[in-house]
Amino acid sequence: MEDITESVRIPISASKVNTRDLVAQVLIAQRSGRRLDARGGWDRVELGSRFWFRMWGLWLPGVEGRLPMIVGTRVSEDESILEVELTSDLRFYAYRIPAVDLAYRHAFRRIVEDLETRMMPPA
Repeated sequence: MEDITESVRIPISASKVNTRDLVAQVLIAQRSGRRLDARGGWDRVELGSRFWFRMWGLWLPGVEGRLPMIVGTRVSEDESILEVELTSDLRFYAYRIPAVDLAYRHAFRRIVEDLETRMMPPA
């Protein structure tokens, strides 16, 4: 099964450019996770648990916060855009279940909405 990936560009204000703070905010928002080594200018965070997902799947409530995924963030060179890349991190499965795709899309949307709210330039 291929990973589910979504990339988003979020406008930010110059006062909110610190991506390390952003990564910490994502961790706090998801209540779990660990920081990964930066790669190619991207700060990355691993969220959720493959073990938990393999044991319980979509059966228990609150699955969105436990879906295994990697969230990468970086700021554009002109410091006006935050690039966010969200990737599922299930590893190998023999087949794809549509409900899992929907759960990931919903979880991705919630993370992006949270980041947009936090990074929104002042009006």
